[in-house]
Amino acid sequence: MAKTPLISIIILVYNSRYLKPCIQSCLDQTLGSDKLEIIVVNDASTDDSAARLDEMSQTQPLRILHQPANAGPAAARNAGLEIARGEYVAFLDSDDMMKPDKLVKQLDYCSHNPGIEAVISGIEEIDEQAKFMRELIRDFPISPEAQIETIFLDNLHTITSTLLFKRSLLSSTKFMDPGLQNLEDMEFALKLLRHTNMAYYPESLTIRRVLSSGLSHSVSETIFMNSRRDYYSSAIKMFPELSDLEKGYWSLNYARLGRILQRQELGQRARYFYLQSLKNRISMIALLGIGLSFFPAGMQKSLAAKNWRTG
Repeated sequence: MAKTPLISIIILVYNSRYLKPCIQSCLDQTLGSDKLEIIVVNDASTDDSAARLDEMSQTQPLRILHQPANAGPAAARNAGLEIARGEYVAFLDSDDMMKPDKLVKQLDYCSHNPGIEAVISGIEEIDEQAKFMRELIRDFPISPEAQIETIFLDNLHTITSTLLFKRSLLSSTKFMDPGLQNLEDMEFALKLLRHTNMAYYPESLTIRRVLSSGLSHSVSETIFMNSRRDYYSSAIKMFPELSDLEKGYWSLNYARLGRILQRQELGQRARYFYLQSLKNRISMIALLGIGLSFFPAGMQKSLAAKNWRTG
């Protein structure tokens, strides 16, 4: 029987142009590829991703799963979790990369902090040509209560491609919610926080590629709002005390949707959501967004694309 891997890396793929650097970043981990299990889940890509994966699997130690139909990121990652054998699990999106010492540093942190069974980290962002854009390292509170609030309000830069956690936690947390098209990673992080302690490694251990076809350019208003409502309901069931943050939650998310709509050159609709944001809580972001909504569409798109946060 094959040796049990120390870490299972689950890579989600849907029409990715960057499979090779993504997978190579896993093989190049200083931990050693012999300690890894690389599971690649193709979520019914419509380009040539499936053929490229099958070709790579001929020369590289990959476990490939081809989903029969596109079911979304949570369902695809769940398929990988179903077959994962590692003591730990790490997620990676197929446009992203791990820095060579990512897994070593996170494992070392866990070994020196026995109560910690889940670790996230900072990220580095690059553009589609692999040009450096910025490094994001956030303050992450120590107390579990404050961590829950931070994740609930989506005030971190990312969870998915930075997360490492003990696979044994799945017996308590179960898997990701396949009904969520957005925020499935945040909801899963909240599940983890119900059963273990989480830490933040204050270095950019993951490289995220910012795509022109990413969330801000493609997500629909319906998917955004439905996911936020479902995520809110799930979070409140887990932690009823979060209902005290309801106005802040909706103020942030209405403002975030306004910004997305401005990137899509839908300024009038964006203005509506900025106003909804202000009805819940006054914020400079919503006020600035409303002012911007009166500018020409092209200018709105350009300015809304800047890296100002709504958190």
